[in-house]
Amino acid sequence: MGENYRMSYHPQLCPKHYKSYTTKELAYLCHWYGNISSREIALALGRTQKSVLNKAQRLKESGQFDEYQRMYDRL
Repeated sequence: MGENYRMSYHPQLCPKHYKSYTTKELAYLCHWYGNISSREIALALGRTQKSVLNKAQRLKESGQFDEYQRMYDRL
């Protein structure tokens, strides 16, 4: 599959589908976002790629992205 292929939901790959993100997961997402692919982050967190992309966008819009990014090293 090409790089533009978006990973879709699969119960074995996305066991946390529709579950709330933990603080640790948010810190992980913000730390690695932009450094590795959203597909890799999604697999690491057990979420869909779309969920990861949407969460990152919402955190940036709310101004919380940088806060969680700094939190990564403290967890």
